[in-house]
Amino acid sequence: MPKYSKFGLPALVKSSLGNKSINSGGSLIKTSIKSFTVRVIEINLDPKKGDVNIGVVTGEQLTSNGLPTGHIITGIKPCNPYVKIFPLVNEHVYVKFVPAPNTAKGQFVYDPPTSLYGAAAINVNPLPSPNTKLSSPSQTLSNSQVNSGAYNISSNKSKGLNYKSPTYVEKKDIHPLIPFSGDVIYEGRWGQSLRFGSTSKTNDKFSNLWSSAGNSGDPIIILRNGQNPKSSKNGSEPIKEDINHDLSSIYLTSNQKIKSFKLQREESQYWIESPKFSSEYIKPQIILNSGQISINATQDSILLSSKQSIGLSCYKEISLISDNITIHGKSIKLGSKTAKHPALLGDKTVETLHQITTILIAVFSVLEIDQLYPAGIPIANGPLSTITVVSNDLLQKIDKNLNDLLSKKVKLE
Repeated sequence: MPKYSKFGLPALVKSSLGNKSINSGGSLIKTSIKSFTVRVIEINLDPKKGDVNIGVVTGEQLTSNGLPTGHIITGIKPCNPYVKIFPLVNEHVYVKFVPAPNTAKGQFVYDPPTSLYGAAAINVNPLPSPNTKLSSPSQTLSNSQVNSGAYNISSNKSKGLNYKSPTYVEKKDIHPLIPFSGDVIYEGRWGQSLRFGSTSKTNDKFSNLWSSAGNSGDPIIILRNGQNPKSSKNGSEPIKEDINHDLSSIYLTSNQKIKSFKLQREESQYWIESPKFSSEYIKPQIILNSGQISINATQDSILLSSKQSIGLSCYKEISLISDNITIHGKSIKLGSKTAKHPALLGDKTVETLHQITTILIAVFSVLEIDQLYPAGIPIANGPLSTITVVSNDLLQKIDKNLNDLLSKKVKLE
């Protein structure tokens, strides 16, 4: 019989089952047994092994005071099918026994990792073997040890088990978020977070950046991916979100003022009627902030609509690329909001210029044959004739090329 079937539930309940038991893998299992803790020694994240095996854990059972027993449990599945929080090797999880589908046998499932250090990044605790003499039953580490990476050291390597998570990149400077009353916060291991919070007006050093306006209890949602790179290296210190320096952020507000947020360009002098920018707006708004923002519609359209204004601003270039571009408005100003000179209509301008050149050509044609009558004898007006011939030729070329002045792309009403 495998070693893992001689401990845990079977070992705890053999003497107390009587006739009220079920059979699981040849071992008697008591259905009312309480949870126990295991230290994760292996987790399957390989999709090639089948969907039902994703997240399945192998772990070493721990005693009630957190010491290792040497007993190994295999096939422990995630407890929640809707929210997946996969533990790292050497993290501790609570395991419980639940019914298994389509069978009288039960199965082991595990809860999310236990918070040993209060750090979202990592909560591993590689325990010594059962025969190691311990100076204290407590196996937790201090914050200074956590920050220095003390949890990387395993004294149990002699068992030949895998004590590292293959693709996990450890970051010691990932900070937990400062909570405010009533917050529901989800934090990832690499500085991601989702806060369901509210306006919380406080006067101490832990006041936040979104509670200077509105009423306490006004809801806000803050989604952040990547904390401020300039945060301190002491990952045990809690921090607040920083919309200007966190790597990517989405803020969904109700009545908050995000006063620290500034657009790259906020020159209100270029607006005929400038809107309130995000840092001064105290009504519901959505703020997206990141190194680059891309919006792409794969099937149909992107529709931007506003009751008041839409502003596009940057420092280098605004590029509009399309087969057809239409700009419609009661007043369209180019170059300045105080622009007064109207644009010329191309066809009408060319038509007017054609009329002018036609008249001038006719006039010069008459002047070309002009004569002088010194002493009553007609002679050619040499200087005038030369000028009119040259001018007439030039006017005919201009008239011929007038249509080249018309843009093939830009059209005016």
